[in-house]
Amino acid sequence: MADRYDDLNPTNLVATLRSLPRRFDAVAGPMRSDPELFEAMDRPGPSGESMLDILDRTMRAVSILAAEATRVCTHNEPVSNSDAFDPDSWAPADAMRASTTEAVDVLSSTAEELADLLDRQDGDGWSRTTSLTGGGTMSLVTIVRSIAREAIEGLRRAERQLEWLRSP
Repeated sequence: MADRYDDLNPTNLVATLRSLPRRFDAVAGPMRSDPELFEAMDRPGPSGESMLDILDRTMRAVSILAAEATRVCTHNEPVSNSDAFDPDSWAPADAMRASTTEAVDVLSSTAEELADLLDRQDGDGWSRTTSLTGGGTMSLVTIVRSIAREAIEGLRRAERQLEWLRSP
């Protein structure tokens, strides 16, 4: 399914990654500093997700996809498990959730490290591919676009949740 993220070029993708720490901190900061919001972090909102759910799932998606992007950048003939690209595998029901601080810290460090690695890619590096265990291939630019999509859509869900929590 084509969307606005499919049009992002490598420069835009790196800029998006570099903006994530600031943008996620803008959502998590009020949660950490306001006792009432802090108490409500686990309260499901209109979407059925809590702030903890949203941040944890986004952190897991970005971390898993970033590991695959790193594999493409650092291996000569990378092979990726197809499950790494399956949203159902990003947040297993039995997984322990990260705290808001942990999730934002992992999101931030993952985005910064990946942006640094991607800055060192030449133009041809973005077209490198990984072979998928279920068949087919996926390019680095496609993986990084998926990271941008998951991060920004998770950020938007978190912003809506924060707005809902702040509403009277």
